Amino acid sequence: MTPIKINIGQYEVYSSGTVVGNVNEEIKFFIEDLIFEIVFKTNKEQPEHKLSQHQPNDKTLTIEFVNFNNSLGLGNRVPIQVGTIGEKILYLNFRVYSLADDAGKLLHYSWLLKQKEGGNNG
Repeated sequence: MTPIKINIGQYEVYSSGTVVGNVNEEIKFFIEDLIFEIVFKTNKEQPEHKLSQHQPNDKTLTIEFVNFNNSLGLGNRVPIQVGTIGEKILYLNFRVYSLADDAGKLLHYSWLLKQKEGGNNG
């Protein structure tokens, strides 16, 4: 059986799926030798939603989702660059749904790869 290969425009889908998180617990993705920590927080004093990243070390990236508390879902419009795997750039596409503050978030994700500019396809 031949494995399925999926492309979205110029991106190759590396992995895609859905995970239901637990309240106040991060979701960790282990991709090759990289670690991506997904953290959800609520800030009632500043209710707008915000996405931030910080890198505690050269192999780990923490992505913090603040106030992603919409039952209809919130997500990015274009893939966000989060790292590199070999000669390709790694991106994340996501949608986050929240039923209530005391329920884990529903995260739909797609990890995407794109050839670096000037690479084999650039």
